Amino acid sequence: MKKLIYISLLTVGFSLNSTAQTVAKTANELQKQDAAPTKTLDDAASEAKLDVKTIANFIPLDDATVQAFFQLLTMKYSVLFDATSSTERKTSIKADVTAKIRATLNATQMKQLEANTELFYKITN
Repeated sequence: MKKLIYISLLTVGFSLNSTAQTVAKTANELQKQDAAPTKTLDDAASEAKLDVKTIANFIPLDDATVQAFFQLLTMKYSVLFDATSSTERKTSIKADVTAKIRATLNATQMKQLEANTELFYKITN
């Protein structure tokens, strides 16, 4: 009977000890994530503004299209800068941005944009 009690106490002790180590490890990982610099919505807006200016300098765009691109690219960068966004979400936002750009621009504008491969890659990826 004493052996049974002793074994059960050891089992409970080892399980509590292993749980405490797991929680401590998780807390350390969270501190490391918090210490890493993260980009904010303001950073997303500034990145989008730079991209829209670059596009507008390369292709003539009206004000409505410039505003639409700004909103689209701000959404893209906010998802990409969000640490909690999944890889699937980041991949899908890139595909969405490409599709919306193709839908917004006419054929000649799209050819001009695709001719500048660096700019097209930066905007769509």
